[in-house]
Amino acid sequence: MQFVGYIFFMILVGVFAILPFSIIYLLSNFLAFVLHRLIGYRKDVILKNLNWAFPSLTHQEKRDLLPKIYRNFTDIVLESLKGSTYPTNAMKRRHKFILTDEFLSLAKKGNGNVAFSAHYGNWEWATITMNQQIPFQVIGLIKPLYNKYIHKYIERTRSKTGTGLVSIYGDKEAIYKPYDQPTMIVYIADQNPSNKEKAHKIQFFDKEAYALQGGSKFASEHPDRPVWYLSIHRIKRGFYEVKPVLLAKNANDYKSPEQLTQKYYTALENQIIEKPEEWIWSHKRWKGQIQY
Repeated sequence: MQFVGYIFFMILVGVFAILPFSIIYLLSNFLAFVLHRLIGYRKDVILKNLNWAFPSLTHQEKRDLLPKIYRNFTDIVLESLKGSTYPTNAMKRRHKFILTDEFLSLAKKGNGNVAFSAHYGNWEWATITMNQQIPFQVIGLIKPLYNKYIHKYIERTRSKTGTGLVSIYGDKEAIYKPYDQPTMIVYIADQNPSNKEKAHKIQFFDKEAYALQGGSKFASEHPDRPVWYLSIHRIKRGFYEVKPVLLAKNANDYKSPEQLTQKYYTALENQIIEKPEEWIWSHKRWKGQIQY
């Protein structure tokens, strides 16, 4: 069944390779309507998450967010399919990394950088374009896909632009070995941790939550490296900017790795409050706190 799924996926990739973005976004509008109005894809999960994060919003305000949340979701899915074959130089015009003076001055001083990102905006395109726009070797820590064939295809397409992908469950040798240039180790860390005993307890939307500890642990083991939050902003449909926000000049600025994890979640929370529809709300992010 996995191979059949892979064949279907590759057919979609081939179709989206020839479709212009104008048609892709019309299709995204249609799929968002189907998922929202006809199927109700994970609507219960989305509403429970919204109730948890934004209890002060009225019922109507939460309902008004739903079409935007579904359209963001379908945009990301379809953009990701298009991005796997879209020319890298053209992609960089759509997904720009903002090289601030602060980033360049701090990031070049040490042996590398640690960065946190999230399922906000189009994080998938960042794995394609970022290694081409910053003077570092980008290595992303990822959770492997269930379909091993699709996962291997994605690894191949990302490696063409130089980005290294490392499984959170596998050998982490790639994040420690020497490279020809300093590294930027990127953790997409807003997932629900499977092991609560090893997780960090943090405050997220004024409530206790559990967070993955890998990024902060790595940063504390390499305190000479600045730590960043990669804030992804949608400028308009199909165009994004990635802005590095300094969390710490080095991890020793904080008394514990948990404090650094909290700093990351505070930055993420502020961004979600600004534009909640651009986060992926369909994941069961608060297992243990919410009965899904």
